[in-house]
Amino acid sequence: LEYVSSQTIPCLNIISNNSRMESSSAQNVRKQSGHDERRLRHFLVPLTSTTVVIFILLVQLFIGSKLPIAASTTSPLGSNQQCSTTSQGTTTETNPRIRGDWDLISPSERELFLQAIELSIDRGYYQRFIAMHADATTAVYSHESCAFALFHRTFVLAFENMLRSLDGENGKFACLTLPYWNIMEHHLEQRNGKCDSLGGCARVMGDLGGSPYSYGDERLYAGVEMEGGLCKDRPLTRLKDDLGRVGIVREDGTVEIPDTCSYETLIQLIASSSANEDTPVSYAEFTHLMQKGIHDAVHDNIGGMMPSMASPSDPLFLVWHSSIDLFLYLWETCHLDHSNNEKNDETASAQAARTSNRLPPLWAFGESSNFQCSYSSDAKSSFPHINATSELYMKIDTLDIRNDPLI
Repeated sequence: LEYVSSQTIPCLNIISNNSRMESSSAQNVRKQSGHDERRLRHFLVPLTSTTVVIFILLVQLFIGSKLPIAASTTSPLGSNQQCSTTSQGTTTETNPRIRGDWDLISPSERELFLQAIELSIDRGYYQRFIAMHADATTAVYSHESCAFALFHRTFVLAFENMLRSLDGENGKFACLTLPYWNIMEHHLEQRNGKCDSLGGCARVMGDLGGSPYSYGDERLYAGVEMEGGLCKDRPLTRLKDDLGRVGIVREDGTVEIPDTCSYETLIQLIASSSANEDTPVSYAEFTHLMQKGIHDAVHDNIGGMMPSMASPSDPLFLVWHSSIDLFLYLWETCHLDHSNNEKNDETASAQAARTSNRLPPLWAFGESSNFQCSYSSDAKSSFPHINATSELYMKIDTLDIRNDPLI
């Protein structure tokens, strides 16, 4: 880190300003948590300045972000301890939300997450989010246009807010955050011969729903029917489909984790440049590459409900889309110049991109990107003009989800 910090490389200032990796804490964690050493394995990538920067960000997020997380007996369990302060009955959030790697959060944090999901199912909130994601028009907007990443960022945040609210003033879930699924580490373990399949490498699949009890089952959620192996362990023991049948369906998990999910591929995705190789790809291009690459690969390989618009019926959707949001965050950190936020005209934005090698946020949707934001004919018809100031389309039938009491 000292060597790379001495070089003039974009986005290192962001790392130094936000880093929580204090040397004493790092030493203590290395002494106390031997299993975390697996996060320090080296992998071979072309060492351009951009990939070095992204490697450092991955180190910070996949190792460093865990350092402040410790067991606490005085504050609510969650990935960000002491997440709020209470004054005269008013709760105000004071600390950022830190989402942790499912494999590295504590057993008590995993148990808290399971309890929150189960309670949201009992109250019907979980099912309502499935319905919103599966709404026909919403599905076109969220999967056939460049709104994909920001729609799902909002979806995940709304779901996280819902879980946090479940215990009201008692605050049992007030600090809960959605863990993320570091499938890149599982791909590395598969490549090193420590496991040989998606189900064998990713413990999160067993932790969230369990292994299939039988095969050839069908389940119908929000009008979407899929077939596969029946999974009905926690937190799915009380989740019933449209016909009152418990559980969801997945494939058996015996497929290998594809190379699309490797650390190297993720770095190349985040570092990707436009045709002239001097400017990062726009947001519209990045989100499309991410969706059609690593995102779809995981959904398709899990199978069952996951490749469908009723995918939120599978709790793996939540931890996977927490990861998708993390990838977007990495891209934003490395490529967006937030100091140019006000420069929303195309000429100023294009000039800023050429001179700073970083993109003003509003440029990402502009005509300068030369990328069509609506991919399909349905999206072009229903949402012909999506730009940086467009309002997200999130409805169930004609009901705006902001007016939906269950969301």
